[in-house]
Amino acid sequence: MAPGLVDVSVTVSETLMALPFLSITPQAGMPITIALTQSGDTSYTGGFTITADTPSGTAYAVFSGRDRVGNRGTEIDSGLSLLIDTDGPAIRRIVLDPASPIQNDVQSPVTLTVTIGLNEAVADGSAPVLDYLLSGPGRTAVNIPMLTQIDPEAGDAQTWQAAFQLPADAGQLQVETLQFAQSSEDNLGNAGDRILAANHFQVYQGDLPPLEAPGGLTAKALSGGRIDLAWQAVDEAIGYQLYRQAPNES
Repeated sequence: MAPGLVDVSVTVSETLMALPFLSITPQAGMPITIALTQSGDTSYTGGFTITADTPSGTAYAVFSGRDRVGNRGTEIDSGLSLLIDTDGPAIRRIVLDPASPIQNDVQSPVTLTVTIGLNEAVADGSAPVLDYLLSGPGRTAVNIPMLTQIDPEAGDAQTWQAAFQLPADAGQLQVETLQFAQSSEDNLGNAGDRILAANHFQVYQGDLPPLEAPGGLTAKALSGGRIDLAWQAVDEAIGYQLYRQAPNES
């Protein structure tokens, strides 16, 4: 079910003494209480709204009602669960050729082939919209035209590919970061802009740029004046340089 109003019909096995209780609890969400109106001796109707903020996944119904002598029933024979889908397609994988770091040349700007894998299919007859953005001053997002669907790679619901040329000055004055942005819609009308894959790629000209500094540095005091240091590994790094600054040192 996509975002919107959901009509609910409830049929009970015997006449009740009062309106029954009914709620729907989305996966990892808060229960949604459904106000029911009696439409027959053993039938009730109501509704609830699914919004874009309703978590996707399986939602479960909770029912409670009492018959005319006070016996309480909670069993649901049919319609115990429903599947809610409020998420649009997301990019789960980005592959660039040539790979990062990308060497550009002012005389012969590089042409990149980008392949993206989606976690769900876009609406029939449509294609995702893909833009790229460089990090240099004054850069704006640039649309990548001619995105073509190809045979899906393992793990992809759909795989799309396009080729585009970087500006001649990309990475000329300084190393730049290349990022992508996407917008898409599935058959239920859910809009998506998420990118779940790594989305930072270096672009440079001239000499190969240094790798990024590692993050997550932590220090733990040990006995004998020793310090245990730890940090997050940097892809493709073969070594690290450590610097220390003692009190009163510049």
